[in-house]
Amino acid sequence: MGHSRWTLSLCALAFLAAGIFPMLDALGYFPNAESRMLAPRWVIVIVAGLFLACGVYLFLMATVGAARARAHGAALGLAVFIGLAAVAHWVAFGEGDRNDCSGGFSSLEIGFARGVPEYECRAAFGYGALLMDFMLLRGTAWWYAQRHPHSHRARLLEKAADYGIGVMLLPLVALVLGLTKAREVFSNTGERRQEKNAGQGPAGGATDRR
Repeated sequence: MGHSRWTLSLCALAFLAAGIFPMLDALGYFPNAESRMLAPRWVIVIVAGLFLACGVYLFLMATVGAARARAHGAALGLAVFIGLAAVAHWVAFGEGDRNDCSGGFSSLEIGFARGVPEYECRAAFGYGALLMDFMLLRGTAWWYAQRHPHSHRARLLEKAADYGIGVMLLPLVALVLGLTKAREVFSNTGERRQEKNAGQGPAGGATDRR
């Protein structure tokens, strides 16, 4: 148990350090901070705050135990989720260019990475931002329904959120199904080729012997 607490404490310190220094830099506590800003200061503060939140949670787990830390986990998790959503919205809809985005793909033993045009970068983050919006709406609707079980408004919010999440997930489901089918075709083609080569081998050997 002591070893586990030490491990959690070291991880907490690493997350806190990863968050506090960029946050102080974004707030202007270090010289020449402007030259290092690749995003607005508020974006850097939010991202740094995500590391700080994770560090605080790990520190609570190390000091007060996992059971007591869970009491604060929901609030910290919500803060992290909202912070990620804010960053996704900025990348998708904020000012400035996004020509420094990069992306990649790996499946079916094929992988690649390349620079991503600005419209692709914004579209990808916009998709994620809208999906997170619907998830946040669903969570809000659930929270409201717990306090007002017979509320017609809560049911409408839940239905709207469920419908939105379903629509947003359709492209991902289609992509997964398409990749699964393509992998099956790829695997079956390879098996048939091996069977064909195995069937031709003995015949070829017999011909050589003749």
